Amino acid sequence: MEKFVILRLKNQTRAVKEGDHSAFRDFVSVSTDRGYFLALKILGDPDEARDVLQDAYVKLWDKRKTLQEDKAMWPWLSKVIVNHCYDRLKRRQKMQVVSAMEGGEAALWVQQAPNLEQEMDTREMASVLQEMIAYLPPKQKVVFVLSELEGLSNPEIHQTTGISLNSVKTNLMIARKKVMERVKKYYAEIP
Repeated sequence: MEKFVILRLKNQTRAVKEGDHSAFRDFVSVSTDRGYFLALKILGDPDEARDVLQDAYVKLWDKRKTLQEDKAMWPWLSKVIVNHCYDRLKRRQKMQVVSAMEGGEAALWVQQAPNLEQEMDTREMASVLQEMIAYLPPKQKVVFVLSELEGLSNPEIHQTTGISLNSVKTNLMIARKKVMERVKKYYAEIP
């Protein structure tokens, strides 16, 4: 079964590379949700996440001839999404936008809680965590989200973002420390 999936992905990449619109639509169809939620986790804004995803698909189509036929397209697309998000975060910082939560529902995946009280606690925790992440500088935010929310390893973050492995480790350590300090402060202020 695994060989079939790998062969199918290679065939899909080859078809997209050759300009097959149907294969491209199929890839868009299966990767849209994953790409959208990746961008949403980083940016915290549904509209911006949709814009980034659309830009990433346009770039994929424009650069399709450079695709490697023996590789799946998702790693390439995820790198483009992360880079577009990073660029937008840097622009936000330059424009001195205070909150990355504009328009924002919490951008975290939360598991269904068995009862209403637990569900409310889970949503509150997700909202608090998203607020804590919003204060991180762009590079720390990207590294933190990819590590803690997407579950990527440090080498995978390095490959996805192009940030050096040492810089990934340093930024992740600093981001975790900042988030923990904010969480402790937040819960210390609750009566």
